[in-house]
Amino acid sequence: LNQSENQKSSANSFDANRSFVNIANWLRALGLNAPEVLAHDYEQGYLLVSDLGKKHYFDVYQQSVDDANRLFDDAVEALCVMQAGDYSSLQLPVFDAARTQEELDRCARWLVGEFLGDDIAQVFPLWPAVCETIVANIVEQPSVFVHLDYHSQNLLVCEPATVVDEIKIPNPGILDFQDALIGPVAYDIASYIRDIYIDWPPDQRQQWLQQYWQRAQALGVPVGDNLKQFQRWTDMCWMQRYIKCFGNFTRGHFQQDKSRYLQYLPSMIERVIDAASNYAEFDGLVTWLRDDVLVKVIDKNQTILGQQACT
Repeated sequence: LNQSENQKSSANSFDANRSFVNIANWLRALGLNAPEVLAHDYEQGYLLVSDLGKKHYFDVYQQSVDDANRLFDDAVEALCVMQAGDYSSLQLPVFDAARTQEELDRCARWLVGEFLGDDIAQVFPLWPAVCETIVANIVEQPSVFVHLDYHSQNLLVCEPATVVDEIKIPNPGILDFQDALIGPVAYDIASYIRDIYIDWPPDQRQQWLQQYWQRAQALGVPVGDNLKQFQRWTDMCWMQRYIKCFGNFTRGHFQQDKSRYLQYLPSMIERVIDAASNYAEFDGLVTWLRDDVLVKVIDKNQTILGQQACT
């Protein structure tokens, strides 16, 4: 093996390690560039895996966006291969209504309750209706293999394509797939196009969405024959993901001393406001986020992040 070898340790992650090995082998069998598992000890929580490199998609995008379309083409090709693959042997959990709701509820508990000190039932009585709409639009979608974190910080640039033992190594290198599920077809492309850490221009996002949709159709991925409907599915997926992260990021502030993620909240909230404005059923959500949540988050961040900057 010409690649360097890398030991991955996670002593309390028996299930995650087993899932990583199974999915890595499945991805590689599809011809995709996932780490090769060279050895494992589930009881001790260790994996020995090949090192795919250190240059993430995010790193390249930070330096130049000129390569964005080329890298996107590769990411879409890999994604469609995953989604068209037979995942039955993996026995993955299902991204169902209960899971979708639980993730949304993290926002109510951690952002609204713990971070802002509000009771969501009092400050936003429409919360159950908003959740019902999002959940319904997610669970109605055809099911495929869902990576769950398919974005610029989990994809490695592996080009110019290297050759190992006369086998061409494809781009991208795919990481962090151990939490994969069976779920909504629009989820992974939504995660990529509406990357939390990169705000692509609207025209770019729309071009990419249509490009993915056409390629997915060609490869037999069940994206449907109505682009407008698929756009709605995509919006619902990434808004659900963002709302989940509102809760995850504030929970991280309280439980894991990860306050640095708070800096992303204002721009994320603004993106949800912008997209939700296109759907009449979210008028109440837009008003609440814009006039209440965003104002309070900015004020709270100034206090917390300002204090940390002075220490």
